[in-house]
Amino acid sequence: MTTSTGCLDGLLRSASDSRTLSISGTESGETASDFRAYVGRIHDRYGPHGVWGVQNTESDHPFDTAKLTYVGAWSDQWVLGTAADKKGIHVSIDVAGVLYRVRPSQQSATRGERYRLWLWTGATPTQPDDGVSNTTLTTLSVGIDIDGGVLDSYRPTTSVGPDDTPIRIGFDDPLFPRTRRRLPAGRIQPDPDETNTGNNGAFVLNWSGGYGDTISVAGACELHQRKKKFEFTVTSEASASQGTL
Repeated sequence: MTTSTGCLDGLLRSASDSRTLSISGTESGETASDFRAYVGRIHDRYGPHGVWGVQNTESDHPFDTAKLTYVGAWSDQWVLGTAADKKGIHVSIDVAGVLYRVRPSQQSATRGERYRLWLWTGATPTQPDDGVSNTTLTTLSVGIDIDGGVLDSYRPTTSVGPDDTPIRIGFDDPLFPRTRRRLPAGRIQPDPDETNTGNNGAFVLNWSGGYGDTISVAGACELHQRKKKFEFTVTSEASASQGTL
């Protein structure tokens, strides 16, 4: 549910909200062809802020490789604020999680099945026609909570900002293609209070700043299955403000 606060109309409004995607490691999610079409639609809207960043073709990110098998993808779209109030906060937000299984030849005999998960969320504020009460996105995050598995590692691991662009996200090994992403404003970093590796681990990647146009957050993590029932939850959160004090 959206939470909002306001002073006097035209002075200051704020809103925050979140959405979750519950995913089972044994479920297929969207088919490869459906997700390929989704990536294309997202790129049409987000450009270099889409699922794969500056790269936007599946040739850059094949579904199946010699070392990875595409398991499935899960996606959702939601709105921060309301479209009913044409002068109010309205931010369109998309979120996606893409799961790959590491092929048996690359698996460790001492651990369960290994996976790589790509996380992405993007947001586009709609600006009011009056040109006065502009909407500013202030936070945007995407994260994962694991149940029945172990979070081994995640990327990025440190704080990055506009001076670091294009931001390269990926692991040191060649299993997972690296991506390049633009960051026009603010900073992105793992949430130190919500991120922890190990059994039933979690990874939350936060963007914070002030920006009135399209922006996105993306990261990757490696995990392995510990129990037969293997599930995780992807969460997208955002907050925005409008007007001047």
